[in-house]
Amino acid sequence: MSRTALKRISFFSGSLHSFVQLAVVALVSAVLAGCASNNSTTMLAPARPAIINAAAVRVYERPPKRFQEIAIIQAKTLGELRSKAAALGANGILPSGVVPHSGPLIGIGLGTSSYSIGRRSAVGVGTSASFAIPTGSSVIEATAIHVP
Repeated sequence: MSRTALKRISFFSGSLHSFVQLAVVALVSAVLAGCASNNSTTMLAPARPAIINAAAVRVYERPPKRFQEIAIIQAKTLGELRSKAAALGANGILPSGVVPHSGPLIGIGLGTSSYSIGRRSAVGVGTSASFAIPTGSSVIEATAIHVP
């Protein structure tokens, strides 16, 4: 086998090793990004002193006669909404509905290839497949309020 052919083979095996490392890092990063919380808080007024007991935060079906809006909050559960509202000093929440979040897609690719060197010719064969996994979920949105 010629030196040029050996250099090509070592180049491809080194590139494959680097590609595998890069693919593993990308997959781990995508999984961690998919696990990250995409719940948000939009402040409408300055936060008030926090309420210690989140269970004391009242859930209103209809707006009370007098109240101050503090923030628009999102969470996956009613308990999380109450905790967020309590941390902002709100003593009530007005649920406004469920908000769908598309979230990132995690792509996974699988592939194989072979490379052979004949006496005077080179032949390459390759196959691959990929698919995407959606990571989005829905959250509950509510307005955190303070009722005097």
